[in-house]
Amino acid sequence: WIQKSLDTDNQWEITEVASHSPSHSVWVDNWNSQLMTVDELYGPALDLSDASQMRLAFKYAFASQEETTGATKLQVQVRQDCFSSWSTRLTLSGSNLETTAPQSAPFVPTPDQWIQESINIPSTYFEEEFGFRFVFTSAGNNRIFLDDINVDVTASINEADVNSSLNVYPNPASETVNVEFGLQQAAEIDISVIDVLGRNRYASLTNLYTKGDHRLQIPLTELEPGVFFLQLETESGSLTERFIVY
Repeated sequence: WIQKSLDTDNQWEITEVASHSPSHSVWVDNWNSQLMTVDELYGPALDLSDASQMRLAFKYAFASQEETTGATKLQVQVRQDCFSSWSTRLTLSGSNLETTAPQSAPFVPTPDQWIQESINIPSTYFEEEFGFRFVFTSAGNNRIFLDDINVDVTASINEADVNSSLNVYPNPASETVNVEFGLQQAAEIDISVIDVLGRNRYASLTNLYTKGDHRLQIPLTELEPGVFFLQLETESGSLTERFIVY
């Protein structure tokens, strides 16, 4: 990770002042600053050349001392490689950036003042040196926090009509893995095993499952050791759980 800033007073840095997931996040602390500045946070280059789907998700918290103007904004930008131009995939500005009302004291977010955002990464960006960055343009007198930044096939997937947690065990597994879930109502479900590049490595036929609890086994003999995602998909969304094959 690399940070670049137009000023030397405040920039993206790791902090333990607040976090959504213990015990740290990254922030730009402009609470005592009147500067108009731009702070950039670059993620590491990623090889997405074999990916079939990918998302970028993150959580953030932001508050200012006064009403936020449109000059203050957070942008998420992506590029195919280090020789390509940046493309903006998400812009949050002004009141749309605020996760709580203006604060009269230095902002320290509570758990309910974090918001999750996510973007789909277009397949045209599935290259060997995919890049992404966060660009925070600040009008001063504010704090912004970022946490739980993820680029993977499960980032910000909505839960399906499941009334109990998806349980995948044993984890790690070798020859087979057990899958347990419960349904609020009967539903047609597709069950898939996806690798870290978004490739579907196992897919069952669409089956109608009745309301209630269900348990089934998935063979793993065709999978190499590594990290995979067990995905249940219905018309209303998907539920995904990570597991390891050894």
